[in-house]
Amino acid sequence: MTGELAAYLGLVLGLPVAVGVAVTLILRRWRLNAIGALAAVVFAVSFVAETGMPSIPPSEKWKALPTLAIAIAIISVLGAASRRFGSIPCLSTAFGLAFGLLFTMPVWSPVDRALAVLAAAILCASLESLFRRCACISLPASVSLALLGLGTVFFFSGFATLVLPCVASAIAAAIGSLGARSLRGTGAALAALLLGIALCGDAYDQENVPRASWLLLLLAPHSLWLGQLPAMGWLRGSAATGARITLAAALVAIAIVLASRGHISSDGTDDSEDADPMQGIYGAVPH
Repeated sequence: MTGELAAYLGLVLGLPVAVGVAVTLILRRWRLNAIGALAAVVFAVSFVAETGMPSIPPSEKWKALPTLAIAIAIISVLGAASRRFGSIPCLSTAFGLAFGLLFTMPVWSPVDRALAVLAAAILCASLESLFRRCACISLPASVSLALLGLGTVFFFSGFATLVLPCVASAIAAAIGSLGARSLRGTGAALAALLLGIALCGDAYDQENVPRASWLLLLLAPHSLWLGQLPAMGWLRGSAATGARITLAAALVAIAIVLASRGHISSDGTDDSEDADPMQGIYGAVPH
């Protein structure tokens, strides 16, 4: 049992992170920022290791996540390589269009799809602007916390397939932030990745987990905008970094608490087995 579990974790966690680190080292030889691409590639590799290669087109919309992640990685690298393409309007538009083409839900009306593209572009522009205004460790840390929170909430929702890909991506974002100099393209890429994962969670499990949990996790990194307020100007150095990380961690913690409370039915019993809308699609789990 221990050996099988170790092999399983090595395949779904260790291998994707190793691939991501290799990609990072290659890109840094060309002086390209790789945090956004690293997190997206690791998520895609871990997803495929967990569930197998999805069909094209995917049989279910959640299986389009690895395709979206690879598109995010490519756009992120292009944004880091080109100053013109790497402008905030160009990046936010590119990520919004990629999101609209690859991950809008079939039941959405044309108006819903247009609003989703607009929301994706706004979120990408917001986090990209924040990363450029405040290039510090608190930003990748807040994204890593949000990804870990998403993995935890997926566990409570019964959608176990995406737990480890989220954890692997969180580890990758933390590793990629070490020694990173330029953050151009990072914020928009990570915002798009978080949006795709959170939307998938909300769309496929609305019975056990409150929508507020997914929303809080999606917006947790954006909460660092509060650190840019004039009233917060008295914080400097490590105190400012700690305050920003604490704020993001608080939102993640609230989201997890809400998810855990929603996971338990009103009479105090766990009803996730009956309410699970993803029954039977989790793939192989070690025994």
